[in-house]
Amino acid sequence: MAPLMRERQTLVIAHRTERHHLNDQQDQRWQVEQQQRSDRLRKGFGAVLDYVTGRTKAIRKANEAEALDGMRRDRDQRDRLVLAQMVERRELQKRIHTLRQQHQQDRRILARDVTQYLRRQEREIARDHTPERDRKPRNRPKLRR
Repeated sequence: MAPLMRERQTLVIAHRTERHHLNDQQDQRWQVEQQQRSDRLRKGFGAVLDYVTGRTKAIRKANEAEALDGMRRDRDQRDRLVLAQMVERRELQKRIHTLRQQHQQDRRILARDVTQYLRRQEREIARDHTPERDRKPRNRPKLRR
């Protein structure tokens, strides 16, 4: 059981590390994409012209759609990772469950064997401590006289 528990602990740590790594990557990508979206909007007099022509509104709308797509992409990526980890963990959990059931069965068999042994010992002790005259006669052949 101990090797499976160590494997489980290792798996938990590996999964946690993978999720943190993915989260860090997604945060970095989000910042880069956010900066790119921000850079599309001009500053100064160009921004005023873009506002008057309606280009600012179109860029903002495109930026919002792109940001939403990015959030969905990141969520889907996270979900795929978590599902894959759940499958991996479920397989290990099945092995742990099977081993626990086997241990329970082994303990039941051992308890039954110990109980039978102790009862047998009690009967032998009782028989050995019973005086000779109180014992039931055994089926001995009768002697002819």
